[in-house]
Amino acid sequence: KTAEQIIKRKNINFKDVVIGLAASGNTPFTCKIMEEASKKDSLTIAISNNPKGEILKFGKIQIILNTKEEVIAGSTRLKAATAQKICLNTISSMLMTKMGKVKKGVMIDMVPTNQKLKQRKKLIASILNR
Repeated sequence: KTAEQIIKRKNINFKDVVIGLAASGNTPFTCKIMEEASKKDSLTIAISNNPKGEILKFGKIQIILNTKEEVIAGSTRLKAATAQKICLNTISSMLMTKMGKVKKGVMIDMVPTNQKLKQRKKLIASILNR
């Protein structure tokens, strides 16, 4: 599917946030998704490890993770991907906190779908009831 088809099928609009990641900042498909999302007035967040990345043109919010060259040329899973993962973890943690999903330093409102998560929910309840 094309970027245009995906944006249309997902009904992306001004109520949505679209985050585009590209180590080079120039991945054609990711840039096109961001371009199409910005045409729909969604909040676009462009994350590039390259300060001159094309993707930054389409981000209402631009995040540059200037990790420079990789230790192993062409292996973007090292510095670039690690920096991106930290960035996304920070964004999601901030959002969950702002949405009131964190209390006393623990995540709440989880849906326990297996035994491990049921145990975690009990632990969270005990922390919240202290």
